[in-house]
Amino acid sequence: YFDNPTQFSPDIIIIFLSTPLRSIFRSNPSSRTIKQKQPSHRPTEETDYHTTMAATLSSALRKTALLGTTGLTALTIYRYQKLEREEASLPTNVLFSFRDDDANSKSSSGEDGSENASKKKKNVVVIGGGVVGVTAAYKLALKGHSVALLEPRERAGEECSACAAGGMQRSNPVVDRGTWVAVTKCLAPFTRHILGGSQEPYRFFHIDWLSAITDPFFLRWSATFTKTSFFPCKEQSRLQMEMLKFTDYAVKDMVKMMEDKKDPMAVASGYNPNGSLSLSYDPVMEEKDDSPSEKKPAAANPTRGKNLEPSKVLKGKDISSEEPSILHQELQPTTCKYEYEACAASSGRFTQELAERCRSDPKLDVTFFYDTRVKGVTVGPSEGNTNLQRVTQLKTNKGTIDISQDTEVLVAAGAWSTHVC
Repeated sequence: YFDNPTQFSPDIIIIFLSTPLRSIFRSNPSSRTIKQKQPSHRPTEETDYHTTMAATLSSALRKTALLGTTGLTALTIYRYQKLEREEASLPTNVLFSFRDDDANSKSSSGEDGSENASKKKKNVVVIGGGVVGVTAAYKLALKGHSVALLEPRERAGEECSACAAGGMQRSNPVVDRGTWVAVTKCLAPFTRHILGGSQEPYRFFHIDWLSAITDPFFLRWSATFTKTSFFPCKEQSRLQMEMLKFTDYAVKDMVKMMEDKKDPMAVASGYNPNGSLSLSYDPVMEEKDDSPSEKKPAAANPTRGKNLEPSKVLKGKDISSEEPSILHQELQPTTCKYEYEACAASSGRFTQELAERCRSDPKLDVTFFYDTRVKGVTVGPSEGNTNLQRVTQLKTNKGTIDISQDTEVLVAAGAWSTHVC
């Protein structure tokens, strides 16, 4: 199966499932006879009874684990084969293709004038119409590139997350052992008894376990996340810093747009430049703030990470003076982290406004394909380097898109995407 999962037929699955079932439930009189023999050196009847019960319980647990593992494995294989069948049944008509002159037709429309006109323009396919996908399409179009954006829903920005309240902080999550522990506690709260921590962990994730543990792509992500957390590559620290630098650039660029009085984006997206408060209700944290020499406990939030935002710690009445609505809470915070330069805006409204600009501005070459979900990807050797793989075709529910050598593919499907989008 691991060498070629597509050749793992349903007949083999049935055999694979039924074989351990026969071994579990078939009769074995000889083994029962052996268990019923009483040793000549038995200390007491009570000890023999406890030993027998422990052996019976251990055997039942092993059989249950084997049966559960077999069933989950068969269900995972079935779901993978179902995805393969769905991909094989996708329409083969050509949905869209860039014109031969698309890459050069907009060379004079870039925002950098003559300097940008001398650069070779590209065709770009963006998968996902969220805040990342639409912003990327908008910026690429300003540079004169031709963009086709594929969004599986009726309009852009439908799945923009509101979990972070539209916060625009110059920070990035990091992947390390502490993050792995925090994420594991969120996914499975009972693991706090094994991994440490007496309090209920921060429930950042809400997951359907049966669908998750039988999803081959979730299992692949879990393995990759665990490997990266415990065995980071040599370049990981540098890449995290590069990512943080880009986040710093992106936030400053958006704030510049919001604070431009000639640009209505601030009103359209509900821009709020008044900073952010991270509240803490733990009295232990208040005591440890006065002792900088003591090591603070690791954050329980899996989104913790590197931060460039200036901040200060507020306590008591200083918290409610910054945000009076906190006084109406039944439980009052003990301390808070105040990032006084942080900003916020509605990511959904921002995305929809930016998508409308892409659609209505004739200078921006952006084509939107709504209700279009990418269901499969074909890859092939890269031109000039056969050791590298490149995308050669995208398969969607409405047809195919051939990817030529001068076309780039940007995946902005979001953190919760499974197969592709």
